[in-house]
Amino acid sequence: MKKLIVLCFITCCCINPYAQTPSAGGELIIYIINNSSYKEVKIDVDLISPLCWDGTSPGTNNIHDLTTEYPGSYQTTDTNGGDVDWEACWGQQPAAHSFAIGNYRVSAYVKLDQAFHLKDQFEIDYRTSDLPENFNEGEDSGDLIVDFDVSKSRFYYRGLSIRFPSATTIWDQKEWIDNITAELEPLPPTDLTQTASYGSPQLQWQHADVTPNWRTGYKIYRSLNSQTNFSLIATTTASVNSYTDVRLILNGGGTAYYKLTAVNGTRESIFSNTIDVSIVDIGKINHFRNQTNGIEYKLEQNYPNPFNPVTVIGFSIKNNSFVTLKVFDTLGREVSVLVNKDLSAGYHQVQFDGSNLESGIYFYELKANEFRDVNKFILIK
Repeated sequence: MKKLIVLCFITCCCINPYAQTPSAGGELIIYIINNSSYKEVKIDVDLISPLCWDGTSPGTNNIHDLTTEYPGSYQTTDTNGGDVDWEACWGQQPAAHSFAIGNYRVSAYVKLDQAFHLKDQFEIDYRTSDLPENFNEGEDSGDLIVDFDVSKSRFYYRGLSIRFPSATTIWDQKEWIDNITAELEPLPPTDLTQTASYGSPQLQWQHADVTPNWRTGYKIYRSLNSQTNFSLIATTTASVNSYTDVRLILNGGGTAYYKLTAVNGTRESIFSNTIDVSIVDIGKINHFRNQTNGIEYKLEQNYPNPFNPVTVIGFSIKNNSFVTLKVFDTLGREVSVLVNKDLSAGYHQVQFDGSNLESGIYFYELKANEFRDVNKFILIK
């Protein structure tokens, strides 16, 4: 993102005689007005979101990596009618006053009796990957201009007697900037472990409890007998934190290695920890499903079945397809939609949680291109 700039102008009249044209789109510009007593004013910008992301370099598009380089948390004071800039930064070394794609609190303090007193503040959320490409749309730019009126101790829209909201977003202030969280790099999954499930290795993992936590799913990678040459074997949705590799064949020995990433749009996190699974770890294997020669359309039986209340449904699709996976009761009524989107060719797993359903028989239906199949499963509570 083109880093955001705060300009603080201090003057004693409503129209700032020192006002300058902003140097670049995407600045947060604060004019300090009606300071007839020339009181010392402090503007404090603090990052309040647990995560923030850096910007793009010229010529790139939506490459926003997690960062700690632009945390905000900058204070400035001025009594001489000058200005202080939160400098724009395109790369190498961030300027002292830069901040990034995050959620920030902007506070105004006035010095009284030798101490600064908080007068007003607002929060503004810049957490969208629709930056900075749309900061200069037509005649409007991404500049957000706010007055701090010292006499009234309030933030106002520039040149208006309208209070600036206490909490807002850049996409509310600039309607042509969209709230898009895809393409912001996700945090990686952690604590990858495995247990045996019906003769197959079941992977389980954790994810940092950050709200909101930007991710759309996970990718599971596997390598046989080596910690190199990992291949993508499956994708899951964001609500799933386990995966059972029912297609693993160790041929009576050997070791499989696993690791995974979190996915947000087309962005992937760094890898989780790597774990290894051997024939001994799984133990008492009495069935591994045969690997197929090439991927075909197939809807597998859920496991476990019967289940209470969670089960996993696996399916394969031969080509990139628009896929629906739905659950119906015995009367044919739709009770849940598990998948309703484009998926890439390959093997996929979806977790179904029947906590809100009564015990009984249900059906799940897979549709992909011309392929359709239905299986039955049983919920027992």
